[in-house]
Amino acid sequence: MSKREKSVELLEFFTLAFMRPTEEWVKEIESLLEKVRERWPQADLRVEDPHLMNQEYVRLFRFGKEIPCPPYESVYRTEDKVLMSHLAVDVQDRMRAFGVDVSDEFKDLPEHISAELEFLRYLYLLGEEEALEEARSFLEDHLLQWVPQFCECVRTNSRVDFYREVCALLPEFLREEFEALR
Repeated sequence: MSKREKSVELLEFFTLAFMRPTEEWVKEIESLLEKVRERWPQADLRVEDPHLMNQEYVRLFRFGKEIPCPPYESVYRTEDKVLMSHLAVDVQDRMRAFGVDVSDEFKDLPEHISAELEFLRYLYLLGEEEALEEARSFLEDHLLQWVPQFCECVRTNSRVDFYREVCALLPEFLREEFEALR
């Protein structure tokens, strides 16, 4: 299996990791854990009770006046922290330039961490030179600009080991991918 194919599998894992946990989610995440452990044997990644995971997901990322770690780029990169800023519009425009739009089933913004990671995964799957150049640019202009801060927030605020472990791995993975694409 090529490095890019392994990266695609890891991106699938990271994309799912920040989606709302369901029983189906647990099955999908667990099916990808072996690939993550191959890459990071020291990682102590375990899926916990789905009900607990869902509660933590909601507490960290979804509801309430004080959401500890909103999973949206604009929150980390704009002074007023308004969703769908010019950054989100740029993400959406880049997606559309490659014929991609956020699925109606996703029911979230294009600047959500899972949408951005899935777009990067899509670019890798295309594999053509233009798509890989866009992947490098997208990492530099978007993901690497806010994901480390988001992950630090999660590592500080999460009560669930799974989210802390995922966020210990993701920034390193994105930096390595950027370097590999240079």
